[in-house]
Amino acid sequence: YAAYTARVEQLFEKMATRMGDPEEVAALVTRLLSDPRPRLRYPLGPGVPARLWSRRLLPFEGVEQVMKRILGF
Repeated sequence: YAAYTARVEQLFEKMATRMGDPEEVAALVTRLLSDPRPRLRYPLGPGVPARLWSRRLLPFEGVEQVMKRILGF
């Protein structure tokens, strides 16, 4: 598991450099507090809308294959 763990740690470190802006999240939360009919989800952050779109487009096996490729399996 050492190689897998090292790969996942690398990916998490890379993701941390691309995380969204906390100010953007705070602004959205502030706006939602006064929204009488908020939606269930609000995708924020770099790459999130594309990731959600791909999950709608691809079957689970396709998403799984992409994740395996990213993780190096």
